[in-house]
Amino acid sequence: MHIKKLPALFLAAILSAFAIADTQTGNWRPRERWCGFNLLGMFVKGSAMSPGYFPEKDFRLIRELGFNFIRLPMDYRFWIKDQDWERIDESVISEIDKAVTLGRQYKLHVQLCFHRAPGYTVAKPPEPRDLFTDPEALRVCSQHWAFFARRYKGIPSDDLSFNLFNEPAKISEEAYEKVAVALVGAIRKEDPDRFIVADGMLWGTVPALSLFKLNIGQAMRGYKPMSISHYRASWVNIPDDDPAWPPRPQASGFLYGP
Repeated sequence: MHIKKLPALFLAAILSAFAIADTQTGNWRPRERWCGFNLLGMFVKGSAMSPGYFPEKDFRLIRELGFNFIRLPMDYRFWIKDQDWERIDESVISEIDKAVTLGRQYKLHVQLCFHRAPGYTVAKPPEPRDLFTDPEALRVCSQHWAFFARRYKGIPSDDLSFNLFNEPAKISEEAYEKVAVALVGAIRKEDPDRFIVADGMLWGTVPALSLFKLNIGQAMRGYKPMSISHYRASWVNIPDDDPAWPPRPQASGFLYGP
């Protein structure tokens, strides 16, 4: 399939798990392997690729192609009022409501992710405050997740999950654990049964083992070799005519494999 046929779809997002259902807090697990895509409707505030809503045709196409999962990596600046990160504009949140509804309609699991969270992003420009060192940023980010937990309480985890934020980069595991404990606690205070996922460290390439005791999922990234996963990706700043991009395989002797 040609990627141009999939407007507003981004890097394939895949989470695998086996069927486990339990009524105890945090013990629910996906009943099937999730395979699908990111939708970029609220990916970057001010970007042409992010109109602030999620077209129904994308949900329909993903279902028709046989996938069952969508992840919504979102920029919190879409839903705050007058650049005040403590004021939430519910008219914008209604577009996320529609995406959750469309996911249920088309039998696609929806995962909400703060790609830009209050105090954290891997994108540019950086956040003015640091979620991992600034208690105020952590307080506000916790408030945002608590808001979503209250709003969607009652929607089963079969249909909806939360991904705390995207691919924490160069932080210590201790700092990550402190933030994850606070955010998971804020969500579970409002909705104890919501399934929560944390990305691995170093852009999702290294597991944060200390987070397993929170009884949450952890999502990793298969970015190696980057010459394939990030081929011609604009954000890695490698020119198209770079003779080393992508690297050509060097072999001597025999190659083994199917």
